[in-house]
Amino acid sequence: MVDIRGFIQENIKKLVAESSNRMYREPIIAFADAKDPEFEGIKKITHEKHMLPEEWMPEGRTIVSYYIPFSRDLMEKNRSHEYVAKEWAVAYIETNNLIKEINAKLAEALKKFGIETVWQLPANSFDDEKLMACWSQRHIAYIAGLGTFGQNNMLITDKGCSGRYGSFIIDYYIEPSVKSRKEKCLYKRNGSCGKCMELCPVQALTPVGFDRYKCNERVWQVDAFYHDLAECDCCGKCLLGPCAIWDRGSQAE
Repeated sequence: MVDIRGFIQENIKKLVAESSNRMYREPIIAFADAKDPEFEGIKKITHEKHMLPEEWMPEGRTIVSYYIPFSRDLMEKNRSHEYVAKEWAVAYIETNNLIKEINAKLAEALKKFGIETVWQLPANSFDDEKLMACWSQRHIAYIAGLGTFGQNNMLITDKGCSGRYGSFIIDYYIEPSVKSRKEKCLYKRNGSCGKCMELCPVQALTPVGFDRYKCNERVWQVDAFYHDLAECDCCGKCLLGPCAIWDRGSQAE
């Protein structure tokens, strides 16, 4: 009998490794029970329109969540750039495309085992007024156990927070991953950091919270600046502090 958990993990890692560039480190993958009660809590944390797994796939049993960490070289390019490195904007576009490719190929591969998959977000998957996703990849990753939220409002995993997330639902049960709840944000742990607040070019991050409207304005300015590229509403400066890379349970830089 095929080990579906191993099959999924192996294929996601393979597709990332075979991508057309070398801007990634090895991804990490986690699994969540579609009936996990923490999904109900997302509506309170984000907003009432956030979808539950059963609203998207009634017969779904497992959510597969994965994190694709960027390379140190790519992070350094954006860290040293006075604005936003074009390589970073390109990486944003290409990684979004890679995530779509991973989900589509896994969906096709899993069909051979009689497993159905849902991954394509509905057209109204983003609330333009509240600036919140109706399927938050970071919150899904949190429930799956990939990490905890830092002061920069990003999920800090065992491989840091500088990367992208993807997920899909399957109608096959896989034992949920052990949830990582260890506090990795040094600011939240003991107040010793706060670098992300210093790095934010528009002061969207403060000790009292996150101003998503300032952040949203900034990322669309970047998109306009790189008008020769496809849509690239990104910035990433707050992802380049000590939590950018997390190595074996402790911050590496």
